[in-house]
Amino acid sequence: MAVTVTDPDTQGLFGFIPNLALAVIGLILYAVPMFIFIANWFRHGRQRYMLALVIGSFAMVVGWGCRVAWHYKPGSTAVYIPQTLFILLSPCAFIANNYIILPRLATHLGEERCLFIKSRIIVRLFVWSDIVTFLFQAAGGGMASAGGSIASTGETISLVGLIAQACSFTLFTLLLTVFGMKIRKAAPEKWHQAAHERKNGSRFAWRRDWTLMYRVLLATCAGYLVRSFFRIAEYAQGYFGYLATHEGYFYALDALPIFLCIACFTVFWPPIVFDHIDRSHSYQLDVRSNSGISMEGMLKP
Repeated sequence: MAVTVTDPDTQGLFGFIPNLALAVIGLILYAVPMFIFIANWFRHGRQRYMLALVIGSFAMVVGWGCRVAWHYKPGSTAVYIPQTLFILLSPCAFIANNYIILPRLATHLGEERCLFIKSRIIVRLFVWSDIVTFLFQAAGGGMASAGGSIASTGETISLVGLIAQACSFTLFTLLLTVFGMKIRKAAPEKWHQAAHERKNGSRFAWRRDWTLMYRVLLATCAGYLVRSFFRIAEYAQGYFGYLATHEGYFYALDALPIFLCIACFTVFWPPIVFDHIDRSHSYQLDVRSNSGISMEGMLKP
C-alpha cells in the first residue's frame, strides 16, 4: 500500500509515496491498449478522428511511467508534475473520442434526426468545451503540482475545470442516451438488423455490430463520470485531503474505470463498425435496385 507522509521534511513531499507494484501494473495495463490502438490506427485507414484515443493512451502511459519513477524519487517535482498532469489530463482525450464518435455513428446510420443537437454542432460544442476545461485543468494542475503559495489557487482552478467538464459530459451522456431511445423507436429495423447479423454472421461479427458499440459508448460514459466525480471530490478536499493521500481510492475510482473504458475500444474499433454499416447499406441498395429492375422487366408487355 502507499506510504502516507505528513512530515514536510521527509522525501514524500506530496502526501504519500506511491506503491511500486501497483504503479508497474498500471503502466503495463495501460501500455497494452496503447499498442493495440496504434496497430489498429495503421491497419484500418489511419483515420484522423481516432487520433484522440491514440495520443491520449500514449500520454497516459507516459504518466504511469512517471508514477513508477516517482516511487524512487518521491521528493522530485520534476517527476511528480508530469505524472500528475499526464494522468489528470489524458482522460480529456478519451472523452473527446466519445464526442467525435457519436455524430459519426448517427451520420453513417443516416439517423441524425435522432440527435437533439445537430451533428455538426456536437463536435464543435463538446470538443471546444473539452479544450477549455482541459486548459483549466492543465493550468490548475501545474500550479498545484508546483506547491508553495500558488498550490491552493491551482487546486481551485483545476476544480472549476473538472466541474465544468463533468457538467458538459453529463449533457453529452443524456444526448447519447436519448439517441439510442429515439433510434430504436424511429428505425427499429436498423437495430434488429444489426442483432440479426451478429447472431447469424461469422464468429467475430459482433465486433462490427453498431448496437454493441453504442452500448460501449454508454458504458464508457458511466466510467468517465465516476472518474470525474472522484476527481471533483479529491480536489475539493485539498492537496493533502483524505482521497488525495490514500492511493486505493485513485486506483478504484480513477485508474480502473478509465482503463476499462479505453480497453473496450481495443475490441470495438469504430472505423471497422462504420465501414460495415456503409457496406451493409450499399448491399441493401443494390438488392433493392436489382429487385426493381426485375419487377420492371416482368411488368413490360
